[in-house]
Amino acid sequence: KKLELEKNGLAGAVTDIMIKEVGASWVSLCWKKPSVSRGSPVITYKVETWLCGEGAFWVELGRTPIPQFDAFNLKANKCYHFRVTARNKRGWGDAIMTTHKVDLSKPTQMPVITSDLESIIKALKDSPVRLSVQVSGEPAPKVTWQKDSIDATL
Repeated sequence: KKLELEKNGLAGAVTDIMIKEVGASWVSLCWKKPSVSRGSPVITYKVETWLCGEGAFWVELGRTPIPQFDAFNLKANKCYHFRVTARNKRGWGDAIMTTHKVDLSKPTQMPVITSDLESIIKALKDSPVRLSVQVSGEPAPKVTWQKDSIDATL
């Protein structure tokens, strides 16, 4: 009976709503698809926003068939919450909201590597190697180096 319910149920909830970038009047969001399709693939996602401090109501920004959305024409220097709801052929699933408010007074920029590393680096076994790279982003990205998935000390 439980398996039948999952096969005939509404869309599952999305997870991990992430804020990719924030501009003066826009936000770029992405999220993970529902882990359970419940027998029917997601048809669309509904993206809504709540302007903090100006009433407790959600306004639909739009719909998208992919797990990302760019919200434009937001009020500069204001804070927002966002929520996303998945829909399959059976109906709307549970809405999931951002865990923190998004502050448009603090625009962000995704980290970018602005310099190239040498494609081949040669070194003697057990000798130290110095790698240098330039990155930019807002807030300033933290750079860490790893070898074989283990943090490498500098």
